[in-house]
Amino acid sequence: MTHSKAPRGFSLVELLAVMTVMALLTGLVVPSIGALAGGRRLDGAISLGANVFSSARQNSISKGVLTAVVVLTDTAKVANAGYRTIVVLELAPRADGSAATTQDWKQISKWEVLPTGVIVDNSTSGGSLKSEFLRSKASGPTDPPMLPDLVYKGSTFAPDTGYSYQVFTPQGRMICYQDPSSANPPPISLQFSEGAYSGNIPVYTQAKNSGVFVFNDATGEFKIRRP
Repeated sequence: MTHSKAPRGFSLVELLAVMTVMALLTGLVVPSIGALAGGRRLDGAISLGANVFSSARQNSISKGVLTAVVVLTDTAKVANAGYRTIVVLELAPRADGSAATTQDWKQISKWEVLPTGVIVDNSTSGGSLKSEFLRSKASGPTDPPMLPDLVYKGSTFAPDTGYSYQVFTPQGRMICYQDPSSANPPPISLQFSEGAYSGNIPVYTQAKNSGVFVFNDATGEFKIRRP
């Protein structure tokens, strides 16, 4: 009688070799999936920003008003709010023709928050601010009146110290708040990057993955640059 041999199982060495290959493949695939997800979040943030800026500019043109886009910059008051939260305000002319004041600014949009893992970049490179949008208004024009304190999730944010903003005019252009002493001021820009904040310092998850809004202050239009 002929007996067939029982099938031979894998040896320990063979199993270890397979596990090593699987670990190597996992190490290659997981970062790629993470980068893909991060890229989608950044794309979503850029789409959100484009919609906010386009809508704000169109609001000014269609209604003949001033429209401000605000970015919260205080990272201490509300968790994950600083450099991630955006809102739009409007300043309409007074019916009696008198001069408008700070209290005439009205919020006209809901609070928008960038996707988790995406921030407005406040860092500098070679002494140049990545988001010129964030510069202080202290040296800028006094007209229109300063925006009011804003309340978000029970916390108060003051202009300049708690948030930054730029304003669209009824002609659609942007009021330039760049340093008037500069002979060649850089264009207004706003950079979105993948990362989070540790205090007031950005920590990047994908340093090279970003999107930059570059504005023409004379027209209020913008272009989006990707590295």
